Amino acid sequence: MKTLLYTLAACLLALAAAGQQNTENQLIGTWLFDDAASFANLDAEARARFDTIPQQQAAAMKQLYVGRKVTFNRDGSYLQELADGRTAEGNWTYDSSLGAVEITHPQGGVFRQKVERISRDSLVLVPIVEGRAYMLVDRWYFTKN
Repeated sequence: MKTLLYTLAACLLALAAAGQQNTENQLIGTWLFDDAASFANLDAEARARFDTIPQQQAAAMKQLYVGRKVTFNRDGSYLQELADGRTAEGNWTYDSSLGAVEITHPQGGVFRQKVERISRDSLVLVPIVEGRAYMLVDRWYFTKN
């Protein structure tokens, strides 16, 4: 009986490690932000906040997301590119206990995003926000570039 329990526990640990490794491997590559899906799928609270912003300001804010690309490299480096050419670099890890990507910027800031869904060609990240802060876009939809 003990042997069976040890074998079962070892199998469960191996499956958990394989799941983490699979998510990490699927993340590697360049992902293009899908602004249409991300803005169409705002939750009610985010939609209400967005709808209160003056139209011209909302359009400018939306442009910050259009054309955004993120790259998760196998060596743990991270690159975000905006459509206007600005970039942000850092390092990334996958935290299996949170089911989240953790991005650390050179200045020490850490940004976490829960991996809500991932497949070969699509990714949905949910920013993990602490305190009273909020994100304009509460779910970030990506397609593999």
